[in-house]
Amino acid sequence: MKFLQVIFLMFALIMTGCSSSQYASKYEPTYNSEQYRVKVFTNSKDFNVTIFSLNEKTYLYKNSNRDTFWLQRGKYLFTLTSENGHGVKSKTTNISGDSEVRVYFEEKTQADVNIDFLAEGYNYYNGQNGYKKDIEKAYIYWKKAANQGNAHAQANLGWMYETGTGVIENHKEAVRWYEKAANQGNAIAQGNLGWMYQSGRGVLKNDQEAVRWYKKAAAQGNAQAQGNLGWMYQTGTGVIENHKEAVSWYEKAANQGNAFAQGNLGWMYQNGHGVSKNDQQAVHWYQKAANQGDAVAQRNLAWMYGSGSGVTKSYEEAVRWYQKAVNQGESQAELLLGIAYMEGYGVSKNPDKGYELIKRSADQGNADGQAALGWLYQEGYGVPKNLTSAAYWYELSAEQGNSAAQNALGELYAGELD
Repeated sequence: MKFLQVIFLMFALIMTGCSSSQYASKYEPTYNSEQYRVKVFTNSKDFNVTIFSLNEKTYLYKNSNRDTFWLQRGKYLFTLTSENGHGVKSKTTNISGDSEVRVYFEEKTQADVNIDFLAEGYNYYNGQNGYKKDIEKAYIYWKKAANQGNAHAQANLGWMYETGTGVIENHKEAVRWYEKAANQGNAIAQGNLGWMYQSGRGVLKNDQEAVRWYKKAAAQGNAQAQGNLGWMYQTGTGVIENHKEAVSWYEKAANQGNAFAQGNLGWMYQNGHGVSKNDQQAVHWYQKAANQGDAVAQRNLAWMYGSGSGVTKSYEEAVRWYQKAVNQGESQAELLLGIAYMEGYGVSKNPDKGYELIKRSADQGNADGQAALGWLYQEGYGVPKNLTSAAYWYELSAEQGNSAAQNALGELYAGELD
């Protein structure tokens, strides 16, 4: 078997098998916005609010009967009067990064206190508004809000228990909090609960239940859940396989900037699954996902450049994108970049570097990389010839169902190879 034949086999495998694998629908509780919602509370039904910016020395609102405002960071003077001008009250409030700012001209209710606990948790988690970052204190405040029924805090606790952030990792406890939030309609918790069912973390693995929760979150516009639901339809996991439905959900998530969905949508266009085959569209979506750092999309985009599919052929550009994926440990990219170095495609020929990359791919358990490494040892290409090592790597690859390795192994044992 000639080395260029091996290259062809490896590329053919990539061409038909470059779909992204399923990923965890992870949500990290953060808050970042240019403006912040300010809610004014008063016991009076008839009132006017005047807001003066102490930073800009100007009135933003005068005698407004609204109770909700959007303001940028800064220091403000809130003045409350009744409609007849009596009962003037004033408060100075500094807006510096809470998820919601509340100005009280009345006694706080328990629900309002819950929101304060949630905001305090964010302050400690993100180390914002003059607070020192303290994950354990964030947990304490979110636990208080969660115990009072705040769904967002419950979702955050679920995430902390799932990932072991600030607490000892406990998937059953994560599921318990996700369920509480999900049952209140929290889309993040619904999506993450779907992932727990799909992966069998903290619950018995149940793909149908995973789909049920993904659908609830996806219907609310949650991009991660939409991407995961697309994957379930693409692969027929928990639902009847339906590529058009998969494309529909991938598109919804991709248009929200979800890199996983963008990469898989590119694969659907490349292979004509659920849509008409369109290499230009494949490159379009691979590029979007690759620019966000998705390693599989980077590798697939590299393949498109190397093969001239949907884009002007460029080995140099292919190598550039393979390297980005390799930097993230993507095993198939390691194999293909290794082949490029072996043969001098887009780079100066360097068999030692090529062997190193292919070995890294094989060590990660990549069946194609194992088959290629077996061939290198068999032929003594870039390494000393060693049929025992060749058989070892062929066997590992063959056990994973790699047909090229199975054939090579049979020929090796039969002594029929040149």
